[in-house]
Amino acid sequence: MKNTSLLIDLSYKIKNRNDLNYYNKFKHGFDKSIDLLEQEQLEAFHKLFVFCKKNVPYYDKLFNKLKLQVSDFKSLSDLKKIPLLDKEIILANYSDFIPRNYNEKFVVGATGGSTGEPLKYRMNIEDYSKGVALLYRGLNQGGYNPGDKIGVLAGGSLVKNKTSLSTKINNTILNYKKFSSYGVNDQDLETYYQILKKWNPKFFRGYASSLSLFAKYCVDNNKKINFQSVFSTAEMLLPSQRQLIETAFDTKVYNNYGLNDGGVSAYETGEKEVFIIDTERSILEIVSNEENVFNTNGKIIATSLYNYAFPFIRYDTGDNGSQILGNNGSRKKLIDLRGRTTDFITINNKTIGSPVLTVLMGKIDAIKYQIIQKKDQSLEIRILKGKDYSPNQEDFIKESLTSNVSNDLKIDFIYTDVFIKSNNKHKFIIKE
Repeated sequence: MKNTSLLIDLSYKIKNRNDLNYYNKFKHGFDKSIDLLEQEQLEAFHKLFVFCKKNVPYYDKLFNKLKLQVSDFKSLSDLKKIPLLDKEIILANYSDFIPRNYNEKFVVGATGGSTGEPLKYRMNIEDYSKGVALLYRGLNQGGYNPGDKIGVLAGGSLVKNKTSLSTKINNTILNYKKFSSYGVNDQDLETYYQILKKWNPKFFRGYASSLSLFAKYCVDNNKKINFQSVFSTAEMLLPSQRQLIETAFDTKVYNNYGLNDGGVSAYETGEKEVFIIDTERSILEIVSNEENVFNTNGKIIATSLYNYAFPFIRYDTGDNGSQILGNNGSRKKLIDLRGRTTDFITINNKTIGSPVLTVLMGKIDAIKYQIIQKKDQSLEIRILKGKDYSPNQEDFIKESLTSNVSNDLKIDFIYTDVFIKSNNKHKFIIKE
């Protein structure tokens, strides 16, 4: 295990990342008092505020308008002096969120969710590495340590058989085996079962919908496979899904909540539907009627403390939950989580869930989009073009879907600002 950890650490160091160092630091600091953790958050916020006032046009204008100085924030409760931020505000002022003269390396993320309005954002390397480290600490609640064998059923290459060599090497070092949830059918699930049975990993992780799909296949076909722990991510985990997964694999499911746009994360530590809130990367607030609340369901608001490449301050995540105090001054907890459940389409008995489609559409320049499954099994994709949208991006969508679903899949593209509403809401997946 020690040699494995050294190899993993070296692989991160080559990429100028400190994921394992952060992981060890966060793991040892898990039992810090909430008072100390919140003092560290406040100090980090002060630094972020000063940076944003000096370098980020949107916040410079906002803080000047509100006459805010760093000295106005004496506790985390003072964050309420800053108005909430949402995706619409960011999209309307996008260039003003990019800091001036910022030359640090960053990675690009994208989100679309159920809205079909993709938001591309940046994460600097420190912020991204802290997110990975917190993921490892969260998985450690179920016994996982970096380097342990873990099967991952989530996403997959957007274009089939185009996984890069560097990704394959990275998966080998981390002891991952990744299985695509993109356009799977029973034959794929049988293949996954045979590989997992032979490889015998202790741990299994994936999208809630994909895990439950695989679990149902195993139960229906009397396929026996056991894991020490299963980790659900990316979507709301329904009680019926948890029960099915735990029954199929004779184990406990550990759920998590998190997102990179805003940087909040929280992990179950063994108690169902009770999440311990991470503090090392972000500040999580619960807001109802513009007021911070405890023991009451409200909006989950995120402030990413270290993402200087594209700062999110008091960002409305679109999710809801309740925050409660921990026991004896320990970390706060997130309960009554109400996020987004997954929509999916099924074509030729192949299933595609919304997380995969969100990633796919996040790669193109669209202001808004919608995917409609027609009764004849064809797809209609409605797109409101961004300024950098090109025919190559239409070709990319076609190649991705046909290579993972069917070469004969018929796809019609309609470029428009007119979209179909469901219950007066915009949904990005519609099934006729």
